[in-house]
Amino acid sequence: MSRRTKNKPRKNVVVEMDDDTEEEEEEEDYTLTQSQGACQLSEKDVKKLAGQVCNMLLAAEIRKSPLKSSDIRKGITSLKSRSSYKTVMIKAGEMMEHLFGYKIMSVKTHGYILVNTVGSTFAKYEQLPRSEEVKRGLLIAILAAIFMNEGKMSVGGLESFLNALDNDLGSSSKNMIQEFLRQKYLESTVNDLTEPPTTMYTWGDRANAEFCKKKVLEFVCEVYGNMKPSMWTYQWKLVNEENDGKESSS
Repeated sequence: MSRRTKNKPRKNVVVEMDDDTEEEEEEEDYTLTQSQGACQLSEKDVKKLAGQVCNMLLAAEIRKSPLKSSDIRKGITSLKSRSSYKTVMIKAGEMMEHLFGYKIMSVKTHGYILVNTVGSTFAKYEQLPRSEEVKRGLLIAILAAIFMNEGKMSVGGLESFLNALDNDLGSSSKNMIQEFLRQKYLESTVNDLTEPPTTMYTWGDRANAEFCKKKVLEFVCEVYGNMKPSMWTYQWKLVNEENDGKESSS
C-alpha cells in the first residue's frame, strides 16, 4: 500500500486572520497559504470577491475604524463557508499590499485594519490639511509621552502632560483622544487594584503597526537636544526588542 505524500504549500502573502468563528479551532494556525485555504470558488470569483473586500476595507480606513469580519460576511453573502472566506481574505491581502501598499492586520475586536507598509512614521505636515496636521501632531505627542512613561499613562497623567503643552489642551483634546481610541491608536484599560479604579492609556494596535519606537525615541531626543537614544535605558531596551522581533519575522 503506497503512502500519500502531501505537497508543500506555496509561499504566499500572509494575512493575519481572527479566530471568532469556532471555539474548537482556537489553537489553529491562521498563517495560511492559498493552497491551504482552497475552496470551490473559481479564480475569477475569488478575485472579484477579494476586490469587494478591498473596497470595504478602504471605506473603513477612511473612517479609521476596524472592519469586522461579521460585516464582511453580511456584505458578501457568498462567503458562507470558512474555506471560501479564508481564500478570499488571502487574495484581498495580496491585492492590498501589491496595489495599495497596505497590509491587512487583525485587531482584538475581531476585525481588520489597514496599516501602511510604505509610509514613514511622521507624515510631512505640509501635505496635510490644517485640521489633520493638528490631530497628527497631538497623536505623536501623546504616543511619545506614553512611550517615555514606560508604555502606559493614566488619564490624569495625560491631562497634566497636555496642559503643560497648552493650558487649554487638556480639556479640548478629550474628543480627539476618544477618536484615537476608536481608531485603535490608543487602548484603555482599567486598573481595579487602585481606589478609585484608574484608567490607563497604552499604544493601540494601529500605533504599534504604523509607528517605529526607534523613530519616536529619536524624535524625543531631538526635542530635548544633545541626547542619545541609548541614554534612555528602558526605552532603548524596547527599541532593541522591536528590532529583534522584525529581524526574526523577516
